[in-house]
Amino acid sequence: MPRFSYWTQQRRKGKTNNGKKIEKMKLPFEPYNPEWKSLFEQIKSQLKALLHHFNLSIDHIGSTSVEGLSAKPIIDIQLGVANQSDLNKVAEVLQLPNIVYYELYNEAMPGRRFLYYSTDPPGKWVSSRL
Repeated sequence: MPRFSYWTQQRRKGKTNNGKKIEKMKLPFEPYNPEWKSLFEQIKSQLKALLHHFNLSIDHIGSTSVEGLSAKPIIDIQLGVANQSDLNKVAEVLQLPNIVYYELYNEAMPGRRFLYYSTDPPGKWVSSRL
């Protein structure tokens, strides 16, 4: 029997996130783009300004962080907090119009918070995962 990701399982069950139906994101692979690194640096700078009072690390992870590798054009960013008690506080600070917080993953992954950050106008898909 095939195994499906947590996201796929939740979508099949009709689960939603804050009243929004979970839709599958379909993005093509693209050749490596050197602008991905500079986009990460821009987002990192914005995050540092927003989260300056937290002791955290901000890392570019995933396929777009590997020079020369084709990837889906999504910048994966990992925020590491020094204290697990800061997880929810960071998510609260990041409650902004261009960031979507998927709370439904909290139960399955209690040590993580899953957010999408979009550089596009509201209503368009995402360019980064935090």
